Amino acid sequence: MFPAGIDDWGGKPRAASRVEICQWPKAAAFSGKSENGGPPAVNGIRCGDDATSGSKRVKPEHLRSSSADDDIHKVSGLFLAGGVVSIQGSKKENAMSSRFFAWVGILVLAVLLAAPAAVRAEKVTFNLDWVPYGKHSGLYAAVAKGFYKAEGLDVRIIRGHGSSDTVKRISANSAEFGHADTGNLVAARGNSDVKVKTVAMIHHKSLFVMYVLEKSGIKHPKGIVGRSIGASVGNATRIMFPAFAGVAGFDPGKVKWVDMQASSQLPSLIAERVDAVVTYATIGPSYFAAAKKVGKKALETLFADFGLDLYSNGIITQESRLKDNPNQVKRFVRATLKGLAFGVERPDEAMRFFIKKVPSVSPVLARAHLDLNNKHMVTEETKKTGIGVMLKNRMQFLVDTTFKYVPMKRKPALDEIYTNDFITVKLVPKMGTM
Repeated sequence: MFPAGIDDWGGKPRAASRVEICQWPKAAAFSGKSENGGPPAVNGIRCGDDATSGSKRVKPEHLRSSSADDDIHKVSGLFLAGGVVSIQGSKKENAMSSRFFAWVGILVLAVLLAAPAAVRAEKVTFNLDWVPYGKHSGLYAAVAKGFYKAEGLDVRIIRGHGSSDTVKRISANSAEFGHADTGNLVAARGNSDVKVKTVAMIHHKSLFVMYVLEKSGIKHPKGIVGRSIGASVGNATRIMFPAFAGVAGFDPGKVKWVDMQASSQLPSLIAERVDAVVTYATIGPSYFAAAKKVGKKALETLFADFGLDLYSNGIITQESRLKDNPNQVKRFVRATLKGLAFGVERPDEAMRFFIKKVPSVSPVLARAHLDLNNKHMVTEETKKTGIGVMLKNRMQFLVDTTFKYVPMKRKPALDEIYTNDFITVKLVPKMGTM
């Protein structure tokens, strides 16, 4: 299920960020080497090694140069040697002083153990594709379960305004990482040469969908010709709609687009102000529920059912970050994938973490959104490769299809669009119900 090194979901990851005091006998401290020539090992970890990304081992006073750390240890008559407190004086004085300074030593160690982890946590912003809803539960689980913290990251999740906007924000360094549609990234790269790449896939099966009301009489994609569709200009599904029209066999220029914010799509469809809307399948439960509430029935048309099964949303970041801070990218991707996997195996718990942060969302709908997200993430493909990994042939199909149907100045090369080099863990989660 999960590789060695990951504890059961009920506990904390073994890779939790921490600071360890590396103390060793004087002989070893004097030479700075162990019997085999390397630094001595403490708890199976060599002093000076960084076994946990984002953390740092604190060495004894005589090997540290930090003035702040030195000040902590400048206590008259006190020195720590291998964890033993020594002071000169009478036996009675020594006994009393030893107990006193032992407590002081414990307090000092507690400060050293606790403070550096908080100071060294890297603040990172994760820009979503849209407003937070149930499909994002795994990301909130990654925060709540400490997966990011274990990687030395302090992650702040913020809402998005559509995938195309998220791509622009990441390109402008407004956030370190983003959650955005890969087809939108391809189009942006081909038109504006944004220096952004997808570093892990989330939705391995396309989420693009069109919703209509049953009473509209639209039973096939071709039925939308001459009718109206509501969507925002930067809507990921709208941008890829020409490709859908191409594979479904109709002219995309023969539909009427009604510009509106995503928040207006559902009420506009239910009120029949537009004939259809295009969005993501993960929001489908909200459409079905809203239509049923007023005695109507919503129908969905998945683009994937007509041959347009494209990679959809993934984790994106700047090309410059891949070169300048590759370790941070690896840690962020690893923690995010663990959170997504947790959302698959423990959806109820992940949903509760999400609701705690976004209480305005219905728990029932949030869980339904998450279930659909998981079905589009865990596929026959990912059961072999692990979630996140992208296949070259499928990515080439995405680039070719986007270039064919979406207006672009040039066709980007594959190495401008994605890389698997920052995926360091193979996770094959199994669908859970807890």
